[in-house]
Amino acid sequence: MARTMLDEYKTPRKFWAEAINTACYISNQVFLISKLGKTSYELRFGHQPKVSHLRVFGCKCFVLKSRNLDKFEARSTDGLFLGYPAHTRGYRVLILETNKIVETCEVSFDEASPDESDNDNDDDEVGSAVLIQNVDQLQKLLLLCIFNDDIRRNKLLVIQVSGLQGLR
Repeated sequence: MARTMLDEYKTPRKFWAEAINTACYISNQVFLISKLGKTSYELRFGHQPKVSHLRVFGCKCFVLKSRNLDKFEARSTDGLFLGYPAHTRGYRVLILETNKIVETCEVSFDEASPDESDNDNDDDEVGSAVLIQNVDQLQKLLLLCIFNDDIRRNKLLVIQVSGLQGLR
């Protein structure tokens, strides 16, 4: 599990211990003990764990700066999510500016998959070109675009309309 977590966002291998700690934390919160039908957390504390705070290991995050800031100074700094503190609420984050790990609650996460975040600059890339000759073809294409996530999220569709009959 830890190796996969490191590979997902190409997190440097030097953070292997953070990945293992996070994998243990998650497995205690989520995995069931089959005979009892409960997680380790439920057995220890008597109630189901809250998992809304769980985040994707290695994702990009933004830590709120706490000191007094100038009017035009950035309010946050870029970071890399590395897990959860042992005895407090919050998150362990590598601050990329200083290369130090901090524990904080004031974090915003960018959990988009690494492929999606890499393609943010490719918005103008053309996916395919389609020649539309009648209204029925146009309607079918528009329905396809609405229901096909790949077309909606990843590629710009170029449509050439030629002598369309039935449009007003």
